Amino acid sequence: MQNLMRTQPLTLAENAMDALTIDGLKCYYVNDYFGVRREIRAVDDISLTIRKNEIYGIAGESSSGKTSLIKTLAGAIRPPMRVVGGTVKFNFADGPIDVYGEPGKMKAARWRHLSYIMQGSMNVLNPVRRVKHAFTDFASRHMNLDPAATAHRFKGAKSRAEKEALADIALQRVGLSMAEIKGRFSHELSGGQLQRIAVARALIPEPKLIVADEPVSMVDASLRMSIVNLFRDLRDALNVSIVYITHDLATAYYISDRVVIMRKGVVVESGDARDVLEHPKHVYSIALKNAVLPPNPREASAILRLRQRNAETNEATSGSGDRLAR
Repeated sequence: MQNLMRTQPLTLAENAMDALTIDGLKCYYVNDYFGVRREIRAVDDISLTIRKNEIYGIAGESSSGKTSLIKTLAGAIRPPMRVVGGTVKFNFADGPIDVYGEPGKMKAARWRHLSYIMQGSMNVLNPVRRVKHAFTDFASRHMNLDPAATAHRFKGAKSRAEKEALADIALQRVGLSMAEIKGRFSHELSGGQLQRIAVARALIPEPKLIVADEPVSMVDASLRMSIVNLFRDLRDALNVSIVYITHDLATAYYISDRVVIMRKGVVVESGDARDVLEHPKHVYSIALKNAVLPPNPREASAILRLRQRNAETNEATSGSGDRLAR
């Protein structure tokens, strides 16, 4: 890790304030098919707080509502998804913002105080443009700025050299440099480098909250820990809060200060990451933990063989019952 300069530590008053408060949030996918209304409750009555300078883990199986939740808190939802109840409030340096009560303020704050690292962000880069343009195209598209505008303008950069220097600072924070990527296309970089570029791009406006949606799901096991450690370093060096979305309980345990477990749009368990993941109480949390294989290959193989035998036994029993019923 390079050039992770420690910023001024938070005061007690700043630490005491939550970075984000969600109260009774309900967000549904609502469709009308031939006059028949159908609802999918992606986020159903969720309340939680995210403190300043912490990593907050949100874990659960696929389709448990994790991505829907963070899209909602980032104000990035689109029809047929809609908020039907509850509030989402940020506490930024220039005052609190109610995401759905003050949409104009939220639009101005997004990409200034809040950055969003999307799921599969390695595929966001344009394959026919050099990677350096990712630091200009992204801001122009998502901030409704003119094509010449970039996120670097938050820092007052005007010349190309100034912009590249600021991009280089962000890249060095994630262990890269502008010299390494300047003339290259996305297919010329490794998966780990592309994921680090996505993180560096999110750091340009120096946000106070970073939302990372399964940032290690698209990279192999050898790169996961380097990216997870990167988030911990960013939290400590930049005093930033990070919402870390994952279905990998091992990385959630390693990186998170606190964690919630989601199932079918509902939080079933929450608390200190060590307490929740070492001693889960809800039956779903226990099932998730039991699904994680041990690191010892022999023990893991034995568990897999046992599961296979149980599945075959259940299938045979179910088949016998069907024949008797007939």
